[in-house]
Order: sequence, then C-alpha cells, then structure tokens
Amino acid sequence: MTKKNGSDINLISLVNLKIRSKDVS
Repeated sequence: MTKKNGSDINLISLVNLKIRSKDVS
C-alpha cells in the first residue's frame, strides 16, 4: 500500500510539473 501511495504521489508531482511548464510557456 505504501509503495503504491508513493508511486501515486510521484505521478501527481510529474503531472503538476508538466502543467506548470505548460503554464510558463
């Protein structure tokens, strides 16, 4: 469970980073 949670957080962070990059562009 903990491992999956960590993966989910990583995925969310990646998506947030992508959205941020798009916003900056």
